[in-house]
Amino acid sequence: ALHQLQTGLPVISALGLVGADGRVLHSSLDLNMDGTNFADRDYFRAHKSGQHTGLLISEPMRSKLKNRLVVTASRAIRDKDGTFRGISVAATEVSYFAGFYASMRIGDSRVILLVNGKGTLIARGPMIDTWLG
Repeated sequence: ALHQLQTGLPVISALGLVGADGRVLHSSLDLNMDGTNFADRDYFRAHKSGQHTGLLISEPMRSKLKNRLVVTASRAIRDKDGTFRGISVAATEVSYFAGFYASMRIGDSRVILLVNGKGTLIARGPMIDTWLG
């Protein structure tokens, strides 16, 4: 089901459900997820601790599954009494934004920036990877 949903969303490179212990429960990717754990990721820890409520957009990071630069959007899953049950997460490869910005043909002397709420650079058109994060 997640694979079908992700296929219809070209901006999303992966969708997943991660349990309270950080292990992948379901993924849209056709990869072996045995042993894959996200408990060490900042976005997972922020949700688990309750430090962040609502949607959390990460800083650029290397994907554990494909080793590509990604940004994630995640949200905690809690039951009725507020117990943390895990997270839902969507990943977008930073290269998607580079392609999207390149298609805009803004000219050589102009730049498009995508920054998060903290002011961290997520993507730039034209792209310069060393500037991210």
